[in-house]
Amino acid sequence: MSDYTRESWRRGLDLYLEHPFVHAGRWFRYMSRRVWPGRVLRFTDGRGNRYVSMKNNFTSFAVAVLGERDPNVMRFLRRWVRPGFVACDIGANIGTYTVPLSRLVGPTGHVVSFEPNRPTFACLRQNIRQNRLGNVTLLRAAAGPECGVADLVVTANNFGEVHLAPPAAAADSRNHAGQVRDAASAHDTARVAVTTVDAEVARLGLTRVDFIKIDVEGFELAALRGAART
Repeated sequence: MSDYTRESWRRGLDLYLEHPFVHAGRWFRYMSRRVWPGRVLRFTDGRGNRYVSMKNNFTSFAVAVLGERDPNVMRFLRRWVRPGFVACDIGANIGTYTVPLSRLVGPTGHVVSFEPNRPTFACLRQNIRQNRLGNVTLLRAAAGPECGVADLVVTANNFGEVHLAPPAAAADSRNHAGQVRDAASAHDTARVAVTTVDAEVARLGLTRVDFIKIDVEGFELAALRGAART
């Protein structure tokens, strides 16, 4: 578990204890749905936005039980993001920041979301559609320092916690099926497309980016190198 995830759990517990009965009810509904047949969960956040998610995704637990992904981050977004902004969500997961960013920037703004993990991206796309958000561009790619391909290590017990594998390690561990086995965690890893913020801003004809949210498990600096001209 990353330091960010541990800190999110701690803040989530503090929030839970502020309104224990409300969150206990949301927790019960969430856990009940986890045992229902099917591979996805359906839930709403504290503002009525609808989501689907894979069952083994910490992000879905936080939003379904607490009403939002991270209360401190959401307070920051609501304070600083304005209508008409152009925002990037790098490491969008199922869209728990893309959706509120879309609401905040409004019809005159735009959100560009990067998510390379195939099952997570499928949920992200469905969440944008079911919330009828027309100001979002979705990219099934990682954001990096240059365009190309890379190997994405997926944590089996938390599909929301993925990271790009170092190139040398990926080359050493690639098998004949084109999949990668991470030596330390023995989790399968898939090859994904990598693009840059600069390339996508130019392709979409955007003239600026006003806000970037980024959560890519240690790959943040590399992703920002690909936004040097933006």
